[in-house]
Parts: sequence; C-alpha cells; structure tokens
Amino acid sequence: MDAERKQTYKTVKQLRSALAEGDSQRFQRTLATQPTLSLLKAIREQKLLVKNYAAEHEPVVEIVRTVASTVLSPEELAEYSNYLSFIGPWQKSKEHSEARLKSC
Repeated sequence: MDAERKQTYKTVKQLRSALAEGDSQRFQRTLATQPTLSLLKAIREQKLLVKNYAAEHEPVVEIVRTVASTVLSPEELAEYSNYLSFIGPWQKSKEHSEARLKSC
C-alpha cells in the first residue's frame, strides 16, 4: 500500500473507534487532522456513518459535512451532502423496520 492509503486506513480505524465509544469530539479531532478526498470517499465506501455503532449520527454527519466543505469542490460537496442527508432517514427507516420485525 502506498503512504496515503495506509494513512487513510489508519484514520478510518480511529474514526470507527471514536464512533464505537460515542466520542464525537475525538471523531471531529481525528477527521480534522488530515481531511482528504480519499478519507471522505473511504467514509462513504465503508458506510462508516450508517453502521450500528453510529447511534448519534446527526452531530457526526454535521462534523463530516463541515470538513467536507473545506476539501470538496462545490459540485462534489453537493453530491456528498446528498449522501449525508440520506443517512438520517435511512437510520429511522431501519429502526422502524427492525421494530416491526420484532413485533411480528
């Protein structure tokens, strides 16, 4: 692996750990240290924000949106914002579906 991919992998692991612990401040510090396009892509590709341990997704989504606005072009930011906006309704739908399944 090249150096950038290694750093991205390491940062994603740190972000995942911060989410698992519910530490949004550490998540923000980690993300802000080296915000890159490849890191934002990795967050999306690995579905880091829609995993079960991202319970408090709203503040985390805003953190990612803020960092993305410093890295991405306006067009890329609009697309990434659409993805981030999708996360909240998806989480609610998933929770609703799980509740209905348990009640059956």
